[in-house]
Amino acid sequence: MPDETKQQRLRSALPLILAVVPLILTGLSIYSFAVDTPLWDEWLIGGYLYEFSQGTLSFRDLFAQQNEYRQFFPNLIFVGLGWLTRWDVRSWMAASFVSTGVISFCVYRLGKWSLIESPGRSPWTWFIANLIIFSPIQHENWLQGQQLVYFLPVACFVAALLIASTGKLRTGARFLVCAALSIIATFSSVNGMLCWILLFPLLAWSPREEFWRKKWWVIFWIAGFATTVAFYFNGYRKPVQHNPFALLRKNLTDIVSYYLTTLGRPLAPGRVFIAASVGFLLVLLFVWAWLRFAKALRGSSTLARPSLTWLMLGSYSVLTAGLLTIGRLEHDESRVLAPTRYTTFTIFLPVALCYLISMHVGTNSRRFQLFSSKISARILTFAAVALVVSHVGIYTLGIRQMSSFRTGALYSKGCSQFVNVLDDRCLSELVFHDLEVLKLNINQANSLGFIRPGLLKSNRVDQIADSQSSGVDVGAFEALASGGNGTYLASGWAKLPGRGEPADAILLAYDDGDGRALVFGIAPVNSIRDWVSAQIGRGLYGDSRWSTKFSPEKIPPGGAKLTAWAFDALTGKAYKLQGEHALQNLSGSTRTNAHTQSPK
Repeated sequence: MPDETKQQRLRSALPLILAVVPLILTGLSIYSFAVDTPLWDEWLIGGYLYEFSQGTLSFRDLFAQQNEYRQFFPNLIFVGLGWLTRWDVRSWMAASFVSTGVISFCVYRLGKWSLIESPGRSPWTWFIANLIIFSPIQHENWLQGQQLVYFLPVACFVAALLIASTGKLRTGARFLVCAALSIIATFSSVNGMLCWILLFPLLAWSPREEFWRKKWWVIFWIAGFATTVAFYFNGYRKPVQHNPFALLRKNLTDIVSYYLTTLGRPLAPGRVFIAASVGFLLVLLFVWAWLRFAKALRGSSTLARPSLTWLMLGSYSVLTAGLLTIGRLEHDESRVLAPTRYTTFTIFLPVALCYLISMHVGTNSRRFQLFSSKISARILTFAAVALVVSHVGIYTLGIRQMSSFRTGALYSKGCSQFVNVLDDRCLSELVFHDLEVLKLNINQANSLGFIRPGLLKSNRVDQIADSQSSGVDVGAFEALASGGNGTYLASGWAKLPGRGEPADAILLAYDDGDGRALVFGIAPVNSIRDWVSAQIGRGLYGDSRWSTKFSPEKIPPGGAKLTAWAFDALTGKAYKLQGEHALQNLSGSTRTNAHTQSPK
């Protein structure tokens, strides 16, 4: 008997243990691949930190429109955590991860409440939900601190769903707390306004005779929604790149394809046809769930209210995908698939369907059976296993994308350190599109000691060269050749000592005639740091080759001697690669080679 009890406890604990695995995997991946450097629009937030240090930061600054967002509440978090951590953007990533933890907890509590008639399904469904919620396929958002604007409104909405549905607070308290969460969601991301619409049916849910007792709270809710929308759009300026009427010029097939791939991409991040097919299947299942809800409502079933809760969660993704199609299709028309950053909004359709299907398929209630109870249960089990197995590939792909994202972030960090001494295209193409704004914000942050390592004051290599690693084989400047159209093509390989990773960037330098090497260009390393296919062939981080074209206009006239240096963006140190080349030795397509070694 005691052995049977232990086995039963183990069986009941197993899904809960498995449910924590996605959280741990994604958390470790964020820890491994996160880079302490602002990216793209995050440089603008540096201006807030400087104003805060000067005592000039105002409500107007934090409330100001950014693209189509008024991200007031995320801005408060950005400034608070940014100041406490000296602008370590990884603290913002941690805030996003914590927000997702809140979402997962609320989903778990809602699952226990809605699956009370099938309690054995609740932990297993939560495990599958967590696979989707913590999916690394949304790698862009996990590794950018500013993407808290995507996680925070969802956390507010799911928390409000829990409060509105379970009914543990009095009517007035539920309305007030949900209104507060809806305000936070609205002033975090524009689709946060959906909270007001989608929470209303749950808050107003009651028998007809009791509904009128809530009438003043219903009026309060409508007035709060109207006031929030008016406040949001007061002084609103339509972003230049957004034109909602652009859909009128689009082919209907393109519109439907974009919408369906946006919905299907969390479960099918590959080709357009597969993502659109999965999106179409999700829509069909969602329509089926609404029909089940209508049948439950007519029959006064206890499943009606829980079904409505999950339908509202699914509607959040369905409606957001529609808003994205209207607002972003024109801007993203060159993409084969909708950007992965949108998956943070759309993953909740499959999450909601997991619970809706668990509630309505294979239960003892004959009213909702599609087939016999045994056949329905087997179909449900098969579908669940298939979904779990598919996530092995999804997680593998997502972690590889996070690894690749880290490579780009390190290169961006390396480029940004040369903002005052070089005019390289990586600054405007990769770091920030407006160089004047970038220089202003990054120098203000640097004056506060918030840029690590600090900005370089000169392009002289000797000021950043690591003398202690002299003689260490870190790579080679293997060849210099004609790149066509009056350009040169340099190539080689480079790894960093100590870290064992490919170089974050390659510095190209010329001899100024007095024995000093001056940096004139920055190049990326071509490798993708493949964390998954570990230690196969060339080691943990694979190949570390690099190649880049440059114009001779960047080099003073004469026979310049060129050298290449591996740059560590985390320490600001440069390491000389073996091999030197002279431009005067190159004519036509003749190739010059130095004595080098190939990477091991």
